[in-house]
Amino acid sequence: MAELMKVDYVTHDESYFKNTIHSKLRRIALSLSGAVVGIHSPDDTDLWDDGTAVDWGAYESNGWNCMVQIPKFYYKVENGTLGMFKDVYRCEVSEIQREGFKLHPVFERIDGVIENYQYVAAFEGWVDDNGRLRSLPNKTITIGRTRASFRAAAQLNGLDFRQIDYLLLSAIQMLFITEYASFNSQKVLGKGMSLTAYDFLATGKSLKNGNRSYGDKETSSAHMTYRGLENLWGNYYSYVDGINFYNYGTYISKRIFEDDKTSGNYNYTGIMLTNSSGYIKNFKRVEGYYDFNFLPVVVGAAESSYLGDYHFYAYGYRCLAFGGATTTQGHTGIFQTNMQISSTSALSNCGGRLAYILS
Repeated sequence: MAELMKVDYVTHDESYFKNTIHSKLRRIALSLSGAVVGIHSPDDTDLWDDGTAVDWGAYESNGWNCMVQIPKFYYKVENGTLGMFKDVYRCEVSEIQREGFKLHPVFERIDGVIENYQYVAAFEGWVDDNGRLRSLPNKTITIGRTRASFRAAAQLNGLDFRQIDYLLLSAIQMLFITEYASFNSQKVLGKGMSLTAYDFLATGKSLKNGNRSYGDKETSSAHMTYRGLENLWGNYYSYVDGINFYNYGTYISKRIFEDDKTSGNYNYTGIMLTNSSGYIKNFKRVEGYYDFNFLPVVVGAAESSYLGDYHFYAYGYRCLAFGGATTTQGHTGIFQTNMQISSTSALSNCGGRLAYILS
């Protein structure tokens, strides 16, 4: 590896991040046509930004979904050595394009077509009486379905509605590590709802957190939220679309999602995942397009070291779920990955998270 240029690292307090890209993530109301029809108070999602109360009954009847708006950002990844450190990963993000930075691919799914925003559900998914995957508070999360079933339920909302895909997950992971300068999400925001098996939380526990991040590091039986994304880890797993595995090889699609596909819209990334389960020690460092990935290639760490998250593997055609659940008994975190899932798996500890993917 090449020697990286020395930089002066600075530790920032919370006030610094009030003016960065991270602070621009916010909860909004999104209509079935994809229009932003309301902006929630940054401090209390039960309120609109003008201080008036949200009528959640009308919200639901209108077909609106509570989503987190993610503005476009640019990033720069470097791998190399730095003095006595022989394996250094450096990541930076920026709201504007700077020298050496490139647009995160989540905002350019069609070559040359750049989107200013993408949207991910604020809450874990609930399927309504019309069969639509929704993002609303005070709902019992829907489980026991296949990834394809949640994909179809998301699409019933309308054009461009999907479930969270790998490009979106990667963007959120990148924002997290550049805000907290840590890969260990449990140390930063706690484990979430993770140690009380089969005791799951309904949606909406983070309403009073608004857009703020929250986690209780003293308990493993409480909700967490990152920048408005409630229970991003813990509680239930969430399926991840747009990524398939075949015999540990990784295939990614930017727009059209199908199961068990390794051709057509799915491109081989050159990334071979580890064929062992365990705590993640390293992810795949690559040059070029797929340098945004955080896919595990080495395990053998511990909960308190390296990424601090667990990876479950299996052979053959596989899907991906992330985040962990109460049933995984502490194996939770933003980088927790489970590829033991097949396209026919309908798990009792896994749900779907809605997304609105502009492309």
